[in-house]
Amino acid sequence: MRANVCLCGRSITDPGAFTRHQLLCDVYAAHQAAQIIRIREVNDTGPANAKRQRLARLSDESDDERPARRKLVRLNEISDDERIDCPVAANSNVMDTSEDNHIAVPDTVVTSHEDEEPLSSSGRAIRSNRGQLPARYRDFAPEPHTPLSPIANSSFACNEEHVDESPTVHRTTPNAFGVFREYRCKPPEVDPEADISLEDLQNMQRPSNNSEDSANRYGPYPNRSAYLLGSWYWNGNPNKTQSDLRDLVNNALLDTAFDAAELHGVNWTKIDRQLAGCVKGSTAPHPPSLDSSDGWREATVDIRVPLGKHIDPKTFTVKGLWYRPIEEVICTAFSSLQAKRFHYRPHNLFWQSPARPNAQPVSVHGELYTSEAFKEAYDDLQKKPPEPSCNLPRDIAACMLYSDSTHLAQFGTATLWPAYLSFGNQSKYERAKPNTFSQHHIAYFPKLPEEIQDFIHTHSGKEGSAALLAHCRRELIHAVWRVILGPAFVHACQHGVVVDCGDGVTRRIYPRLFTYSADYPEKVLLVSIRDMGSCPCPRCHMPKSEIHHLGQVQDQQFRVDNARQDDHARREKVQLARRFIYDLGYGITSKAVEDLLKPQSLVPTTNAFSDCLGDFIPNYYDLFVPDFLHEWELGVWKQILTHLIRILYAAKGGKVLEFNNRFRRVPVFGRDTIRSFASGNVSDLKKMAARNYEDILQCIIPVFQGLLPPHHDGIVQDLLWHTATLHALHKLRMHTEASLDIADRVLQDFANAVRKFKAITCQEYDTRELPREAAARQRRIARKHAAEIAATDRTPPLPDSDQASERVPPSDQGTIPDVRTSLNASESTGTRLAFPESQNMSLAASNLNTNGRTSPGIPLKPSASLTKPLALKKVFNMNTYKFHSLGDTVRTVRRVGTTDSYTSQWGEREHRTAKSRTLRTNMQGFGVAKQLAQIERREANIRTLKDTLTPPSLPQSPQVDKETQHDPIRPDEHHRISVSTKQAIYIPHWCQQNRHDPALMNFQHKLQVHILSRLDGNRSTSEDLDSIPRSDLDGVVIRNDRMYSHQIMQVNHTTYDMRREQDIIHIGTDRCDVMMLADNDDETAHPFWYARVLGIYHVEVHDLRQQSGPRLPPKQVIHFLYVRWFGEDIDWKGGWKTYRLDQVGFVPSTETGAFGFVDPADVIRGCHLIPAFTEQYTSDLLGPSNIARGEGSEHQDWDRYYVNRFVDQDMFMRYLGGGVGHSLHTPRHTRFMYPATQTTEGIVDEPTVNLNVNEEDGDDGCSVNEDYNSDSSVDACIET
Repeated sequence: MRANVCLCGRSITDPGAFTRHQLLCDVYAAHQAAQIIRIREVNDTGPANAKRQRLARLSDESDDERPARRKLVRLNEISDDERIDCPVAANSNVMDTSEDNHIAVPDTVVTSHEDEEPLSSSGRAIRSNRGQLPARYRDFAPEPHTPLSPIANSSFACNEEHVDESPTVHRTTPNAFGVFREYRCKPPEVDPEADISLEDLQNMQRPSNNSEDSANRYGPYPNRSAYLLGSWYWNGNPNKTQSDLRDLVNNALLDTAFDAAELHGVNWTKIDRQLAGCVKGSTAPHPPSLDSSDGWREATVDIRVPLGKHIDPKTFTVKGLWYRPIEEVICTAFSSLQAKRFHYRPHNLFWQSPARPNAQPVSVHGELYTSEAFKEAYDDLQKKPPEPSCNLPRDIAACMLYSDSTHLAQFGTATLWPAYLSFGNQSKYERAKPNTFSQHHIAYFPKLPEEIQDFIHTHSGKEGSAALLAHCRRELIHAVWRVILGPAFVHACQHGVVVDCGDGVTRRIYPRLFTYSADYPEKVLLVSIRDMGSCPCPRCHMPKSEIHHLGQVQDQQFRVDNARQDDHARREKVQLARRFIYDLGYGITSKAVEDLLKPQSLVPTTNAFSDCLGDFIPNYYDLFVPDFLHEWELGVWKQILTHLIRILYAAKGGKVLEFNNRFRRVPVFGRDTIRSFASGNVSDLKKMAARNYEDILQCIIPVFQGLLPPHHDGIVQDLLWHTATLHALHKLRMHTEASLDIADRVLQDFANAVRKFKAITCQEYDTRELPREAAARQRRIARKHAAEIAATDRTPPLPDSDQASERVPPSDQGTIPDVRTSLNASESTGTRLAFPESQNMSLAASNLNTNGRTSPGIPLKPSASLTKPLALKKVFNMNTYKFHSLGDTVRTVRRVGTTDSYTSQWGEREHRTAKSRTLRTNMQGFGVAKQLAQIERREANIRTLKDTLTPPSLPQSPQVDKETQHDPIRPDEHHRISVSTKQAIYIPHWCQQNRHDPALMNFQHKLQVHILSRLDGNRSTSEDLDSIPRSDLDGVVIRNDRMYSHQIMQVNHTTYDMRREQDIIHIGTDRCDVMMLADNDDETAHPFWYARVLGIYHVEVHDLRQQSGPRLPPKQVIHFLYVRWFGEDIDWKGGWKTYRLDQVGFVPSTETGAFGFVDPADVIRGCHLIPAFTEQYTSDLLGPSNIARGEGSEHQDWDRYYVNRFVDQDMFMRYLGGGVGHSLHTPRHTRFMYPATQTTEGIVDEPTVNLNVNEEDGDDGCSVNEDYNSDSSVDACIET
């Protein structure tokens, strides 16, 4: 290989080593500087400079004075049809010394299109970004609240007349976002916000610290080495992974105090028993260092079973209740280190936008400790006399409960019914993190055992009815809660418990219940109302037949006037019904009982919360808040989506196939915000969790467009828009009064859209069960029929048996009896499911044991020879509790905070912990709960040991981001791009290789101008080339004519709720689109610009204009993005007034500014663009380009894209406006933009269609009368 010789005389064979040598060689650097000086001299006196002088003289001449000559037209001024391909010539310097890239063309070639709007081949206006750069974006990292210190009211930069004055009011100074706290009571002794850092305000998980000092005691472990190994084993996934192995090596084996010799003779079984010894009833001793005050107890529960007349009620004992006393859990939690940041005093949170300093401060809703309920509970406590001889501060423990049954394994019948407790004193952002272990397991409920049937049969001689079994389940759950809410807890509520809190202050803590989250079936058990009764709501007496009035004035007023009350009248009704049942022997569903309880959907069960806590909870019905996960995503939205898919099946013509195909082409977004739909068919709705339904809702608007005729498509598009808007508003983590008013307005629009959809579109299509629904119904019927055969001990006949006709009635041979299936409260339809041979029923029955259950290992499925089941008619039903629940959301947010604080999502996620622990159990019956209790104590005690040990003396190894494989970005950084030089690109050679690629037209000149503008701090664009002195361009030299490519850029952004989140921009994937502020003074213009990032690069430059000696100036590293711009569609109107997503498309390559450079600091965050599937692909926007589309592409683009403003709540608030964390942007990006009926906070009035629906369901369907206003295009009355 030929050696390369440097100017200094050194000979180097390897090209890479030679390049690195030149970077450091002083002789080579001096030679480069001399060459650049000579280039400057030539430019000052050469023909190029003289040419610029002639052009300057021409620009001063008028049109009449200017002689006829050939015009010099810049490349981007040539019209589309006359543009010629002029690739940039490769040279040794990144500067192109051609005549400013001007081309001489005849006068007749140049035509002006200033007064014409150019059209694309499809006849639409051509998009353009006007050749500008985006507005300068200023990134502001979130700030914690300012420390609490009483200050003079006059020092506030806010409108004082709108904030009530009081001698006891203490306010903090507003932070940079204008948020401040206001205490109307004695401020807390220790400010819980005092030590909040920027790292605490990021939503990304931070690495935990697991090393401890060896000078402390290690509990039951004999030494530190044994403790490290035991800690590794009991914390984390029981199925150990590579991550667990690294944790073992880094936090145990490499610990300086770890000594393998200390592990000899360690009795691990004894240690595990000691760790679990805090379970009451365990004989295993435990060391004094482990506090057993909040350990588990085992208890039995007795319920009285009514058996009818002439038979006294019998007591049935249920075993297997495991619980931890709540008052003891409170003592442990409030004395832990986490309690240092607990909020013990209620306060108001106000926001005064920096953009509107003269406006009144608005209330901010988010945390429970800033809610009205917390303030009322605290004030009520302070009004009561203190304990005798006790001067300790009296504060509230805000208890938030959750319970739900869950399967412990994918196969088998093992289940667990856990109850979790969290505290509203702790920030919801901390509670939501699994590594804070803020969901305290307080109980594992037993279920009503199968033996209850034997018990009933033994004492009454007959089988227990469904109503009796339901009554026993209600009695059981309330008997369980009476044990948990026992005398000790009631005493704590009355007199408090003294706790040395984690912040160093000793307080008397009084427990109070604020919320209870559960799904609907469990909620009706706990509230003591009947499941899906005539009044299904646990908070009011709204009749089911009136639920369709959702959003109307009378609906909201009815909720207030007819709210459920735990009053004397209710208790008297329940007690009277119980006397009928238990004393007089009436049946559960007897007429006397039904007449008494049915009008209000009550049940004959006394409520444990009313009996035990009636003196501390004014109305226990208020505990049961709307459940966003089950009632919104798995409720209302799932119902709407399912019926939309039914309509696609009814519409035929391959609509379902197109629906699935479109979803597969929806791009992913974020780390896991929108996941891929590529696997499976969305229309099947198989194995979908709530987050999957949320993803579908956030992306369905472009997918569903055009699948139905235009009239119905418009109705569905309006419905999907209002559904996505209301979902986003109800899920916000921070609300202001203005956003809550908007949520009320959107609820009306959503309800109107649903009623219109039901009245028009649903009536147009004969919707039937989905295939999966019909198959599931068939399996249920077969199972039920076979169970009935087994229960009556009827032996199924063999196919050749002579007794077959005697054993099975002729009407039953070959078919299952007709089954009438109720569709809704008013409609029922039947169908016959035919089995070709009676032996199929024999086969079904043979799979059952004598108890009617399937035999082990034999799945009960219909025979393959069964005919396809007839799909029953399905109508859209709005009269459900889940629809009704939407109307209570805003009121609940004002009372106890935003929905993310008490959503059942956190409980569902905590189920993963129980399921992972199950792998360490034997999965045997009631013993599972005991084993899980022991495992929970082991893990908790090991965490206690960690908390008591000193911080690590050994520095932690740097944590690597799993996706980017780089060090995680700091929260104070706006973006991070690698400075690696591994992927070097020699710019002249690269441009020469891709000289025919239209994406690289004028690349070198644009790059030079961009670098110069970055160095000078101005906003020059590629169109400013003629105005930039040549000496400035020549004075900027790219080192070695190389730029360095990167695949990933991490971008931090501050969310609307003042948190720090991160987007990943990844070249060559779906995550390569970004958004920037629009540089436009028009207040009505779209606020953002969009671009697709084609490359992430950095260069090392020398600014020779700063050179003062023979040596080159220090190098500067400049990162930049090379992008392909999207332009806004001129002939499409999107936004809040049109109920349509904004539309953008690539700027044609023939237009100025189709490609350009962007400063990464101008990027706000990534954006989610979904193709407009009705537009298909086109090659008109750009010719073949490997740079813009990647190698191997088909060289086509989607003609249009939709900007998905619903992709997450932060994105939604950037378009809605009014986000607190966005308030430091320009005013146009912070005001509310949603049109409403009342003008507040810059909201503009807009007339809307008023739909007043009176719905009466009959046996043959639904009869609908709708009153539309004059603006509506549909009939005033529609009947079916």
